[in-house]
Amino acid sequence: MKTLTINLPEDFEKEKVLLSIAGQLYQQGALSPRQATDLAGVTMNELVYSTLADDDPLKAMIRNPADKNL
Repeated sequence: MKTLTINLPEDFEKEKVLLSIAGQLYQQGALSPRQATDLAGVTMNELVYSTLADDDPLKAMIRNPADKNL
């Protein structure tokens, strides 16, 4: 495995950036589901939910798996 270092502005949240990167690489087929969830530190449900467009009807029909209060 290779190492990549990215300097992020202070207002960026590391977790959100990793989730975005993992989701894109998973959608492109560059990462397996296991690799993507390991990189992002989330469950498969959270990864798939995050890759859905905000206007995707499916996203409106399901609860955000990261919302632990429901």
